[in-house]
Amino acid sequence: MKNATRIWIAFVGFALAALGGMAFVTLRVLDLDARARTLQLEGAHRDRVRLALWRMDSWLNAQLAPEAARPYFHYRAWYSPQRAYDRDYGVIGSGEVVTPSPLLAFRSELFPLHFELGPDGPPTSPQVPLGNERDLTDAYVPGVAELDGSTARLRELGGWLRYDDLGTRLGRASTFVMNCVAPTVAPSADADFLNRAQQSFQARSNIAQQSSWRVAGNSAVTPGPLLPIWIDAADGGAHLVFARRVDVATGTVYQGFTVEVEALERGCRAQIGDLFRPVELTFEREDTPGEDLAGSVLTTAPLRVTVPLSRPTARGAGATGVVLGVAWGALLLAIAAVGLTLGAALSFGTRRARFASAVTHELRSPLTTFRMYSEMLAEDMVTDPLRRRQYLETLCRESDRLAHLVENVLSYARIEDGRSRVQRGLTTADALLERALPTLRRRAADVGFEVVTHVATPHPPAVETDPAVVEQILFTLVDNACKYARGAKPACIEIHATPSLSGLALRVRDHGPGIPGALRRSVFRPFERGLRPPGESDIPGVGLGLAVARGLAGELGGTLTLDPDVTSGACFVLTLPAA
Repeated sequence: MKNATRIWIAFVGFALAALGGMAFVTLRVLDLDARARTLQLEGAHRDRVRLALWRMDSWLNAQLAPEAARPYFHYRAWYSPQRAYDRDYGVIGSGEVVTPSPLLAFRSELFPLHFELGPDGPPTSPQVPLGNERDLTDAYVPGVAELDGSTARLRELGGWLRYDDLGTRLGRASTFVMNCVAPTVAPSADADFLNRAQQSFQARSNIAQQSSWRVAGNSAVTPGPLLPIWIDAADGGAHLVFARRVDVATGTVYQGFTVEVEALERGCRAQIGDLFRPVELTFEREDTPGEDLAGSVLTTAPLRVTVPLSRPTARGAGATGVVLGVAWGALLLAIAAVGLTLGAALSFGTRRARFASAVTHELRSPLTTFRMYSEMLAEDMVTDPLRRRQYLETLCRESDRLAHLVENVLSYARIEDGRSRVQRGLTTADALLERALPTLRRRAADVGFEVVTHVATPHPPAVETDPAVVEQILFTLVDNACKYARGAKPACIEIHATPSLSGLALRVRDHGPGIPGALRRSVFRPFERGLRPPGESDIPGVGLGLAVARGLAGELGGTLTLDPDVTSGACFVLTLPAA
């Protein structure tokens, strides 16, 4: 018992160690899998953000390229062309002809107002003609609308746009990576950002054809690139404008246009509807683009685009989960198999030890009696005929006891090995009891018991069984009653033959102390003899009788059970199938 306890403790320890190791490996694998999934998700997210930035920059570049190529004199509502001719192809003098600027009728939700700002006055706009130009516009330019709205915008613009401040901001903006395409300015900028910045810079610096602009009376004009800048108004608002420096003979002016930020954001969202849900995007003001490049800054406008990393919804177990599940299943099956094998081995060892103890105890007493009585009889130490007869009867009883013990052991071995064979034949309950009663009554008479039989009316059906095996089972039940119910009142063993659902039921009942509830489930186990193990009881036997009887009942196609409803004494029920 102590060895078995130590073995089970060791097994439990090894099993816990294996489960702990498997749990550690599982947690590590799940952690690594989660990290891999996160990295994969983040990589896919970065790729989509990069593609979204390319689309938004390309769309805005298409809007900015025409503005970058626009001549500087378009920023005046009416201007004199450098050369003009009459219908006879005669040259008209410079300044004698004026023509309307394309911006006079230009209306855009994205770029609501174009402006020009010089050092000596408030900003002007080609969309807000003044004086005679206004009259000329009303008379000769059809379709020009919203002049009053442009006038209001220009008036608001004059409240927060200053010549010196604009020049300073343009100078600072020209150092940003997005506006100078210099990798050395921001070594942290990745190649993707620099490629987008170069594309945007080229779109906003289309000035090759502008280097020789001439307008009546003016020398060469030198325009600069369009640069986006944020300007804070006195009322706390922030305004986004694109502006450029233009050097002319009379000095330096700044030309550009305001940007409706909400329209810009709507246009950007429209470009990436297949990549992200529009509501996921947020645009933030970026005052120093190029100093902290995280792959989310537009190169066409000083805006940082933020797209939250969306976590995937719960899905079924992936390949890692399947592998871990299989590994856990294999480990648990292995532990269960080892546990069952160990339990079977220990149980076999326990049963072998109990068998050896029981058989040794059961053999010692009759063998001692045999040796002592046979020596006394052989040496003629018993001369009284009556005593000699008593000794011989004792030897016969002990031989029967040994024969019964050996038969039980052999029957149990045959049942365990599957070598038990029965010879079935058609018979009735009366015939079975008539065959077995002489033996049963003789055994009951040894302890002063009487065997009482009763066959129900109507008679139970005929059965196809082996009468010899049924007799052996009944003898085992009666023998147990004689051993454990000795001295009970009434001193009888009852055998009732009644019909059952399957055929015939033989009920063997005594009036002894019965079987305690704690032992009812183990009473049919081999070598079980109640609260006292085999070899330590004053009642002869090795605890194989009921186990052999139940095995034989199974060989006959029937069952042997203990009636749980009978509490005064023990009642065993043998059922046999009908023919």
